[in-house]
Amino acid sequence: MKKIVLFIFPLILLYACGGGGEADKTEMKKKVLDQAKTLFKPLPDKMPGSENDTPARIELGKKLYFDNILSLD
Repeated sequence: MKKIVLFIFPLILLYACGGGGEADKTEMKKKVLDQAKTLFKPLPDKMPGSENDTPARIELGKKLYFDNILSLD
């Protein structure tokens, strides 16, 4: 979550402080899109290490993920 905020906040600032030139905006959009494509790649069909998953591990993961006591948000 923190990485996403650190990535998006400067983009919002760049957008808000833009010079208003339409050509600059399209160039900026292309740069941002290229940067986003390098940072965010699609998830694989099968996650690495998933061959070691057992039903007990899967159940533990679900309990930890949905536990309201361990996480504040």
